[in-house]
Amino acid sequence: MRALMYDETSRVAFILKSLVETLRLNEWAIKSTLDYKLVERNVVVNDLGLEFDGLRILHLSDLHIDAIPDQCEKLISLIKTIDFDLCVMTGDYKFQRCRNDNLCIDLLSNLVNHLKCVEGVLAIRGNHDTDEFMVKLSSLGVNVLQNHKVRITRNKAVLDFVGVEDSRASKSHYLFEAMHQVVATYPTVMLAHTPDLMESAEYLEVDLYLCGHTHGGQFCLPGSIPVINNTGSPRKYISGPWQYKSLQGYTSKGAGVTGLPLRVNCPPEVTVHVLRSG
Repeated sequence: MRALMYDETSRVAFILKSLVETLRLNEWAIKSTLDYKLVERNVVVNDLGLEFDGLRILHLSDLHIDAIPDQCEKLISLIKTIDFDLCVMTGDYKFQRCRNDNLCIDLLSNLVNHLKCVEGVLAIRGNHDTDEFMVKLSSLGVNVLQNHKVRITRNKAVLDFVGVEDSRASKSHYLFEAMHQVVATYPTVMLAHTPDLMESAEYLEVDLYLCGHTHGGQFCLPGSIPVINNTGSPRKYISGPWQYKSLQGYTSKGAGVTGLPLRVNCPPEVTVHVLRSG
């Protein structure tokens, strides 16, 4: 069975919403959006300096924070239990693009206050986020990477992070321009909103590609088989770890919801990537 494409999502969401209301499953629906799963995984990165062996990257994606029913209370409680050196956020902070920014920024301010870590917080833009919103996000002390890179060093070891704005929101992407800032001899982690740039990233010899956008399908059949595909990429790139030729990638299921405040067989996710030297 094929996964439905993005333009079919609203029809499925309407059907599911009607079922939830008819069967009076509203409480279950809310619980399904707060049943966070912590995923911790080791990732071997070639040429990673020993100083970065064990670096812990907290990966948050697709918060859609104004739609989280408990205003992030449970998510923050989970984050408080996690050790991490760096946090990356791969887009979609708002539920509705046209909604006033103030509520989202207030909620994000509270969340960011609990993201204290040695290497700081990096973020990129998603398709729900405007340029103006990203400026406000940067005012919270978040390092917004909009088609450029940031370098972290430990002694003589170097690790580059490249952030690319969402290609669907901007109608174009600047991956090649951003990668001109990167020295090929150093390992590079790319932050993108969707997995759709994997071919270009592999060509440019990115070492690790972190993304989201898909919500893992959000509505899945038993066995986590997605009904909806929010990306043009094949099903195997919709969630979890994947390999495209020499490129390692990971697509987060996201911490929030889109379209409908409901998850089926696809719990929200908080991920920790632990880098290991090859």
